[in-house]
Amino acid sequence: MVVTLGAYGMYNYALSKVSVLTAAAFSNLVPIFALLLSSLFLGEALNIDQWISIMVVFTGGLVSQKHKPKNIEYGQEKSET
Repeated sequence: MVVTLGAYGMYNYALSKVSVLTAAAFSNLVPIFALLLSSLFLGEALNIDQWISIMVVFTGGLVSQKHKPKNIEYGQEKSET
């Protein structure tokens, strides 16, 4: 229970430092790290489907972080002058 409270505390701290969209994108990496750590520490063998899934999730995370939001205020684009 202490570990769960610590994890949620760190997640909430991260939300105070980055946007919700960034935090949500990185939360998709939790199952990926679970797979990789189970392979490393428990000797679990990953099959080709799992490796493909890892690559798809990492690619999705990279693509989502490349997005640059427009400067929008009240439904209108801001001028950059």
